[in-house]
Amino acid sequence: MSSKSIMMSVIAPLDDRSYEQVEALRMELNKETGATYTTVQPHITLHAAENYWNLSAVIDALDSLLRTISPFRVRTASLGVYTGDLPVLVLPVLQSSPLSSLQSAVNRVVSPHCQPLSHTYEPNYWLPYVTVLHKPSPTALGKSVEYLAWRKLELNISINRIRLDQRIGSEFRTLYERQFGSVGMSPKG
Repeated sequence: MSSKSIMMSVIAPLDDRSYEQVEALRMELNKETGATYTTVQPHITLHAAENYWNLSAVIDALDSLLRTISPFRVRTASLGVYTGDLPVLVLPVLQSSPLSSLQSAVNRVVSPHCQPLSHTYEPNYWLPYVTVLHKPSPTALGKSVEYLAWRKLELNISINRIRLDQRIGSEFRTLYERQFGSVGMSPKG
């Protein structure tokens, strides 16, 4: 019996308009290049770990942090590819003070409760992005980059909440979701 991989992540989901734009881009790439797109909801990952050891402590820490955060906007610019064994086609998110501060604060409050997946979520290494294609074939990746290379790919994204998601194998489950500045919202069950 094989065990399924587990990953947990703190993410900033995209606002509805930006979500729809990314989904439309994914569908367009599927139609024009044959690239299959991820079924994961478009988002910006703030932190990821194999597991958070004390989930209630993580939720309490996030609750305290998020009471002090106000919504803000970020922008994407251009197109990027993360290379390696599992390439990813992305829309890089431009660094901004509010986004960097949020990611650094999330990292600070959740890191004591986990073994991080990699150093890429440490504030000095973190590069924010929105995934367009996850693990495309070499042919689909090449066709997609060629298809989008001359297109202006700019989104103006409202960031106003975070979620704590758990992935077991290929299935995702939301464990917690909270709007910035809200009080009393409970974890998802």
